[in-house]
Amino acid sequence: MPWSQSFLQRSAYSAFFENEMYSGLPLHITRELMQTYRKAAHVPAPHPTALTGRAKNYNIIVFVMESITAQVSDPARDSLSDMPNLRRLRDHSFLMGRHYTSYPLTDNAAFSIFTSLYVSRQCGIADHQTEIPGLIRSLQTEGYQTAYYGFVWSIPQRRDDLMLASLGFQKIAAARIDPKIDQIGKATFFGPVKYVEANDHRGLLALREDIHNWTAKGQRFAAAYFPEIGHDPYRALDGQTSMPLLERGHVLAVLQDSWLGELLDELQRDGALDNTIILFTSDHGMRWTPGDQEGQVNLISRGRLEDIELRVPMLIYVPGVLQHATIIDTPTSHIDITPTLLDLMGISAGRENEQGLPVYAPEVSQRRLFLQMDMFGATGFYYGGSYYSRSSMGFIYKSPTMNFETGGIVKFDSKEAKEIQDILAAQDANQNALLSAVLQQGYVH
Repeated sequence: MPWSQSFLQRSAYSAFFENEMYSGLPLHITRELMQTYRKAAHVPAPHPTALTGRAKNYNIIVFVMESITAQVSDPARDSLSDMPNLRRLRDHSFLMGRHYTSYPLTDNAAFSIFTSLYVSRQCGIADHQTEIPGLIRSLQTEGYQTAYYGFVWSIPQRRDDLMLASLGFQKIAAARIDPKIDQIGKATFFGPVKYVEANDHRGLLALREDIHNWTAKGQRFAAAYFPEIGHDPYRALDGQTSMPLLERGHVLAVLQDSWLGELLDELQRDGALDNTIILFTSDHGMRWTPGDQEGQVNLISRGRLEDIELRVPMLIYVPGVLQHATIIDTPTSHIDITPTLLDLMGISAGRENEQGLPVYAPEVSQRRLFLQMDMFGATGFYYGGSYYSRSSMGFIYKSPTMNFETGGIVKFDSKEAKEIQDILAAQDANQNALLSAVLQQGYVH
């Protein structure tokens, strides 16, 4: 059957992870696994670009909305008429019109943002502490103060606090949880919108205070802000539940634009706006819609890759470097964030494990970009002008857009289908071995 190979592959990979995770892979194996990836993806090792070091010693703010799909807000295509703060930044920014999450779960997406590594559902990203190389660890080494503001899981099953510490965040300002309302965090995702709005804004105020204190001391900083107000299925900010779902999402994005405005005003007052890179994106797109009954939710995924789930807004403001809006329409990914920021800042040490590229690197247009590593049973990649997807049932699709319908099915016993299956199988196996090695060993010496 068409689905059997995919099912058996996933079963074999699960067994591999259980037996091989943290099994003491030597360092040279890590390098070989990375070289295997680079060859398959047509991605060179980190090297200087035309913009290397142009934003040296800049501060960094990474503003990551929750669950906001690019179909709700897209700085590369929208007028931004009701989002004045993004509009204010756009003329000095990179704008990615086809930017994709690496994985549609917040913790996994955050891991990719700060490490430039793909993740997979089967591979735990941090269940023990180690020094994981990436953006935050590199900036900490350079003398930056680093801090995270947002909801943090710290329960036995989900240890985001361990992951964030492993990434190098010196301060983790977790959102305050009211035990009367939100004993297990569920209200943060599906509960009263005003409760979440107040929680998010407290985090913003804490960030603003720290920015003021850092700049007063001349201290360089890198801060990440992860508000939860946009969690899907989108809640009605004004109580108008009859509003279409994507319109609700847009209202939530507009609110977060106002929060961005508060940050811009703080940076302006503190004299830091002209030397601060601001990255504005979302962890992933929309995965859930409301169900038929109160409190019920349904998955959007049809077992195939979905544009609404994977494509997210992306703007990178680089004052003093970009004098006009620079639109990049070649597909990019969260794995490209760390290489872009470190290249702009001229930092080259500790970057051996990067799988992404600076978004402006010429090689971006030539690479194979992997999309969603087996979430909800689907996986795929982009290469040579086409999107490819293996569905949860094992069917192979090919399309010029991320819109996989029946007419795009590749004949399952064809040479092309086998080649696509082989590419995905090889990437799955290589990536999980690579993640195991990196999470165990930390820096490659």
